[in-house]
Amino acid sequence: MLFDIFPVQELLCHFSNVANRFISLDIRHPCYNFLHFLEYYNKVGIDGEQMQSFKRQEFLCLLQSVYSKEELAAFLRPVLNEQSGFRSFVVVNWNNARNVEELAAMTNLSTSGFTKKFRRCFRESPYRWMVRQKVECVRAEMNGGDVHLKELADKYHFASYAHFGTFCRKHYGASPRKLLNGEKEEQSR
Repeated sequence: MLFDIFPVQELLCHFSNVANRFISLDIRHPCYNFLHFLEYYNKVGIDGEQMQSFKRQEFLCLLQSVYSKEELAAFLRPVLNEQSGFRSFVVVNWNNARNVEELAAMTNLSTSGFTKKFRRCFRESPYRWMVRQKVECVRAEMNGGDVHLKELADKYHFASYAHFGTFCRKHYGASPRKLLNGEKEEQSR
């Protein structure tokens, strides 16, 4: 959620001005009132999952309005450094792994620890995200023209050419050869 609310790249550029130590924020009046009402909601039993989600978003927006980018960069540095580093690693290296287990091993995390961290950072399962990346990349390369299908299947770690064909029919509605030639099967129309 942090990456959705805050302009993270803007905050990251303020890190050079921030010491490598944990910084706290003074609670300003609007934040104090927010926390006071949150305590009240909990006392009267208004604390459902949907309410918590709304309140988290509201609080992050409030922080962005009440504190400067420099203050937020200093305060959020430990979280942003960890998540942005993890996110960058995954985006750069996802295709060097055949599956989620291999990608988790590359980060020196257990598969379950990796999956939890991944869900926090990307807000979806690593398997679903990796498949989506593969769908986008394979299609882009096929649209690029001069592609050898066997090499493409190997590059994206398909177990066999037949598995690659099944993947293409499932996600694009056509065989790899028909996709390369710009044709579509009847079912995709």
